[in-house]
Amino acid sequence: MDINDLVKDELIDIAQEDLEYKEVISYLGNLLLKNNYIKEDYIKDVLLREEIFPTGLELKNMGIAIPHANPDNVLKNGIAILKLKNPVRFSNMETGDDVYVNIVFMLALKNPDDHLKMLQSLFLMFQKEEVMDELGKVQSEEYIKIIMLKNLKYRYPN
Repeated sequence: MDINDLVKDELIDIAQEDLEYKEVISYLGNLLLKNNYIKEDYIKDVLLREEIFPTGLELKNMGIAIPHANPDNVLKNGIAILKLKNPVRFSNMETGDDVYVNIVFMLALKNPDDHLKMLQSLFLMFQKEEVMDELGKVQSEEYIKIIMLKNLKYRYPN
């Protein structure tokens, strides 16, 4: 699988208003839904999973979240990305404490192996402070895509 098939223009956005975490998940889910990446139930699945197994992560310079669910309602592979206007409270995946998130990456991957590989690739990218600083400052969807393709491509084998 090529990272270029996962990170698409129609799945990247920058929020223009303040949102709550459930609104963020619904927003990203609707991007995936209207572009035929998922069935509608996937959004409900992600919301439910986020309540039980939160996906927020506090990095050195920002917070991120990686909401996802099982692949039953995924039609094709994609990653929806939303850079938030202001940080949104999610729960930390490790502690359950509040973490304020700046960027959300919603995964929709049909194959569990691809899902794990993508999580590993994302975590490697999250460890690169300079990359995350760049993502934190970026103000265009196009540049988000460029950063993602540049930093995930070589880490995600076919």
